[in-house]
Amino acid sequence: MTDTQKIILLGLGGQGVLFAGKVIAHAAFLAGYQSSFIPSYGPEVQNGSVKAEVIISKNIIYNPFIDKADYLLVFHKFRLKDSKNMLEKDGVMLCKDFNTNGESDYLGIKVNTEQIMANIGNTRVTNMSMVGAFTHYYDLINDKNIGDALKQILSNKQYNIISLNFKAYKLGKESMQVMNKTNA
Repeated sequence: MTDTQKIILLGLGGQGVLFAGKVIAHAAFLAGYQSSFIPSYGPEVQNGSVKAEVIISKNIIYNPFIDKADYLLVFHKFRLKDSKNMLEKDGVMLCKDFNTNGESDYLGIKVNTEQIMANIGNTRVTNMSMVGAFTHYYDLINDKNIGDALKQILSNKQYNIISLNFKAYKLGKESMQVMNKTNA
């Protein structure tokens, strides 16, 4: 890892983008790194543009804003146009259920969250499957860090909500491992 990693999550309101960013930042903190989390959203609550910026660093973070990210997680195809010039040249872009097909300057890796949610039987935790896919490529945050972050962030929720989110995370991570084996 370079000393600092920058992650941008893009989506629409109601997709859990901000929650996913918060989990990543908190898990990084629990792993012993400095982390920052900056949420931003439009005036609409449902289906408005949403963005989360997360920075993870071995050092103090003096500027929590991101010009170009090392990782870009795109939760809705509509936000692809917003991703232009957001990713470093050698960055990784993960796309929820779609391929970029020339619509972006970057090659996006498709995360098949629809299939994952069919296995779970609940579409409300799609965001955590994207977090799982992300941690497949970013191995400094481990399963324990994510599990502990979920327990702390969702401390007032029932155990089954925490468990469901963690299951979606694990399946998202495993889906990337399977994809890499089939493409090898």
